Amino acid sequence: MSRPLVKTHLVLLVLLALSLLLPLRSGYGFTAGTPTFRCDHVAVRYAQSADFWKTVGDVQNARGSLSAVNGVLQNRYGDLEETFLAADAVCSLGQSWEFGVSADGLGYGSARNPVIPELDAVMTIGGFASATYLWAPAEGWKLRPGILIGGGGERKIHAVSTDLIESLPLRSGAFALLGAEFSVEYGRSLLPVLEWKQTLFARYAGVDSTTPPADLDQNKDRVHAIFRWRIEEEFIPSPWEDWVSWHVIAGPQPLPLPVLPPIWDVVHDIQDFPELGVMLGGGIRLLKAVTVGFYGGYFGAGIDYMTGPLSLSAGTWGLEGSSAYQTQGSRLWTAQVGWHW
Repeated sequence: MSRPLVKTHLVLLVLLALSLLLPLRSGYGFTAGTPTFRCDHVAVRYAQSADFWKTVGDVQNARGSLSAVNGVLQNRYGDLEETFLAADAVCSLGQSWEFGVSADGLGYGSARNPVIPELDAVMTIGGFASATYLWAPAEGWKLRPGILIGGGGERKIHAVSTDLIESLPLRSGAFALLGAEFSVEYGRSLLPVLEWKQTLFARYAGVDSTTPPADLDQNKDRVHAIFRWRIEEEFIPSPWEDWVSWHVIAGPQPLPLPVLPPIWDVVHDIQDFPELGVMLGGGIRLLKAVTVGFYGGYFGAGIDYMTGPLSLSAGTWGLEGSSAYQTQGSRLWTAQVGWHW
């Protein structure tokens, strides 16, 4: 990344972070009295398509013979496989401030090109913290400026051809993330029997990694930017609001539920504006608990259950690993347990 571009990224981060001061500048700061600090919920989330680091171990055991390596990889060429675990907690201060912390771990890998085999694998562990301010300047409007920071360690493998036979080149390092995010919610009645809710979200972050680049990628910059955006339109028929609603989503990985943790964006090279079919999704929500639809070109479904302070959820979602429609898809299975106060 060139120095002018790095400076541009830093300026954008500063401008977005300064948006946190807008509510206070406009008189929407703390009210009289001491705000109450409380923890709202904690949750643990697990997701897996396949354990690719087991494949890495099998390749290491098979090294010395290219045919044996191909035997391990023959059913995995072209597939993206990953596993992640995320534990997070959300606390609030008064009615306006929200703070979150999370500890995430992710293992990811892919194999391609059976003629000249290539193997990529990443294992990353990190921690993240966020602060968000809720600002309601007018009826029906909610604005949430916020900041996100994080860091952790990572291990990477990029092996080509003879590397798979001799030894897998393992590279290790650390990463640091600094970003800002902003969301806008607006809702109103379109018809006497139809409510409309719109949510816009954007996150811009810079990531600095000390992990050495692969031999074939020496010109890659250690600093790169992450830009995630999302637009969701939800329609709720008033007479049946507890029974059904439907939604349309646009953005990278347009999933209807918060499935992907921050570390997912650090590991993956997000395409800001992929093909139209990849960044569109839509579906319905039944009984405020069951979500079904097609998101980014793949079928997805999830179910939520809550009893008292305990919440449980599970789902299956398709993820596209490229910017092209249904080219490098993977099927992710997720489960989450949470506790709410």
